[in-house]
Amino acid sequence: MNEEQRSKLVNALLEEASTCYDRGDLDDCLSLTIQSTRIRFHEEIKRIKEGDKKLLDEFVAMQHSKNQDSNLVARYLISALMEDDEFLKMYKPTFHTIDEEEN
Repeated sequence: MNEEQRSKLVNALLEEASTCYDRGDLDDCLSLTIQSTRIRFHEEIKRIKEGDKKLLDEFVAMQHSKNQDSNLVARYLISALMEDDEFLKMYKPTFHTIDEEEN
């Protein structure tokens, strides 16, 4: 998939996420937004999964940014990573999921 196709797919997913949000389907909205983030930032996710801890640290720090756009992008990217079995296997000592009962 070339960059133009990837961009069109990301935009289509975000439009559908917006439609889901408008009708109150927040689970689908979140899922579509995370999927669009995976596609848009596939190179960055690949580098992180290959061990680029500096890039991972940048996204972790961006979660606390005053810039709302940067903050949201970082949170969606981290969410995408937290759903990736390969990433979780690699960083298991550092990251873990919390069962619903513990919340």
